[in-house]
Amino acid sequence: MTGESGRPIFVGRSVELATVVDALEAARGSLVVLSGEAGAGKTTLVERALTRTDRRQLTVRVPDEDGVSPWWPWRRLARSLPALQAALSTMVARAPVGN
Repeated sequence: MTGESGRPIFVGRSVELATVVDALEAARGSLVVLSGEAGAGKTTLVERALTRTDRRQLTVRVPDEDGVSPWWPWRRLARSLPALQAALSTMVARAPVGN
C-alpha cells in the first residue's frame, strides 16, 4: 500500500527504525542483518533509515525466488575474500536446515 507521495506507507515501526538508524550511525565495519517474510517491510525500513543518516553503506538483497538460499549474496562475496569464505562455510555448516 502506498501513500499520496507514492512511497510505501510506514506505520508502527518507530522502534525498529530507531534501532537500524542507531546501528548505522554506530557501525564501523559492522553488519546489520534484517530478515523476515516477503512483504514484511524490510526494504522500506532500510530505505527510511538511510534517509536519516550520512553513513555510507552497502545494501545486499537476496532474490525473492524459490530455491534461492539466503546465503547466496554472501557466498558470492566470500569467493573473493578467503577468510570470509572460511567463516561463512562454518556458519552454513552449523545453520539449521531451511535457514
